[in-house]
Amino acid sequence: MLFRIIYLLTGYKRDLELKRKAQELQAQRKAEDEAYEASIAHYPPIPEWGRDFPDHTKPYGGHPVPGGLLWDTDAKFLDDWNEAWNVAPAGDGNDVIVFNSDYRAETDRGEVIYEENFRRDEEDREPGAWLARIVAIHERLEDGSNAGEEQRCKRVVQFRGSTPSTYRLERPPSGIYQFVVPREKHDTVLALHQRWALQYLAACQHIHSRDIILNAPSITESLWLRSDFSLIVAAFVAASCTSLGIRAGYWTDSDTLESPFEPVEEYVYSEPDEVEVREHGQPRADLFNWACWVYELMTGCANPLVDCETLWMWDGPEGDRLRVERMENEMLVKKGRFEDWPLLREEELGSCLVKAWRGEYESAGDALRDVKAVLERSGRVLVDGEEDEIDGFDWEAEFKYNRETLQISRSIATKMMFT
Repeated sequence: MLFRIIYLLTGYKRDLELKRKAQELQAQRKAEDEAYEASIAHYPPIPEWGRDFPDHTKPYGGHPVPGGLLWDTDAKFLDDWNEAWNVAPAGDGNDVIVFNSDYRAETDRGEVIYEENFRRDEEDREPGAWLARIVAIHERLEDGSNAGEEQRCKRVVQFRGSTPSTYRLERPPSGIYQFVVPREKHDTVLALHQRWALQYLAACQHIHSRDIILNAPSITESLWLRSDFSLIVAAFVAASCTSLGIRAGYWTDSDTLESPFEPVEEYVYSEPDEVEVREHGQPRADLFNWACWVYELMTGCANPLVDCETLWMWDGPEGDRLRVERMENEMLVKKGRFEDWPLLREEELGSCLVKAWRGEYESAGDALRDVKAVLERSGRVLVDGEEDEIDGFDWEAEFKYNRETLQISRSIATKMMFT
């Protein structure tokens, strides 16, 4: 009788049931971990270069590299994309060279030898064909740019050419290829995030005008920075282009919400028995990824469906319910039926993000105009003649970059101590 009264007043019996389920889940996970460890012990994984036996006494840890790279004992890779492409300094010091991580050697006849990789069959990752697609994307972006610098988009990396095993890109003077965004609560940090939001949209506007879709949910990983902390879109390893017949690649990122705006397939019948499938990437996919990225800049959360304040509960009794709820919401997003998007403050571009998530922007230009209007209402002043630059800030004086931690942070407090 006492337990029934306690149950009616407090719901204590329900808590006991949750505790029992949590214990069962922990036991199940323990059994799975033990089975995995036993499997690894019986069938040890094949060692991989870099993970299991890097040679730190040789350039690039002993990894085979094509010709033209900087050859120095301390030479290291500058960046990597999609777990498949390495970025290294060129020997002339002016550019960087990108090549597939499965590269092993080149013959005297110019044939490129790659290591066997089980992933190629699943995702069309054959290195030679993949390299050709990336080069074609960059060449299309360069079309019309040779007439003068004023026709270039300064938010897109400059292409320098290619070889059978590599392609070259400009090397930003800042040397910032990988970075951790600032998290300080300060108006200057907010302005930097607003500036990046503008600049990425400006890049998308130019890229989409060339019939190219980026398909890059890992936006921060695809960017480099100039010395003034303005961004450059550098990675086009998953990009698609209908005009060139290049289908969308896949850039894995488990933390980011997957866009519901998948490429649309068109079936063209040239002969009674011949069908050509053309894939049309949607600009809305890039804008959806942009919204997730800006949301992360503003909040620190990579997924707008996950409440950062409740993440600590995921390992507790409520964890299973929260995970199921997230999966259900992600399915609704995939079907285009999710409506409960988080709404940030106006200066954090909240209304613009929701419109991008819902696919309400027809183009990157529409989103860019919307964001500019929001920022102007919030008191920001844009630089005359530039659509993606905020006036009133000396970015190089306000921020610093730590090459050891990759962290970008404000140096205002440090300056104030010595003034």
